Amino acid sequence: MNIPDLLYKIKSLRSGSESEVIRFNEEGEVVRHSVFDKVFLALIIILVGTLSFGLGRLTGTGERGGVTLEIDEGLMGSLPLNAVAGYSRDTQTENKGEVSASSKGTRYYYSHCRNTISEKNKIIFATPLLAEAAGYTLAANCRPR
Repeated sequence: MNIPDLLYKIKSLRSGSESEVIRFNEEGEVVRHSVFDKVFLALIIILVGTLSFGLGRLTGTGERGGVTLEIDEGLMGSLPLNAVAGYSRDTQTENKGEVSASSKGTRYYYSHCRNTISEKNKIIFATPLLAEAAGYTLAANCRPR
């Protein structure tokens, strides 16, 4: 195949309504994309877009309700003082084993760890075990001493 023939093939390809990338194989012949290649590429693009949209919806910023803790007053008389959930809004007393958590969160912190819990949402538990029993987990940036 000589250069004038190649130029003629290129011009005939360009005269169509579609524009496409033209490749040549080792023999110098024009290689066209098959319909299967084009459909496959379109399906991959649609699949990736759909999956991205679905993942975005899963991680949406929906409204989440806060956690409300209530202590049954009838049980408080029958349990020893250290078995009660340790619920207190008094932040002035910091015993050695106390941990604090937010009423709107899922993590608890030791008193020596840095946290951003506002005073109105702060819950104090007497021990870490009580916080875990209430559904809280230790914050990743906080370790016991």
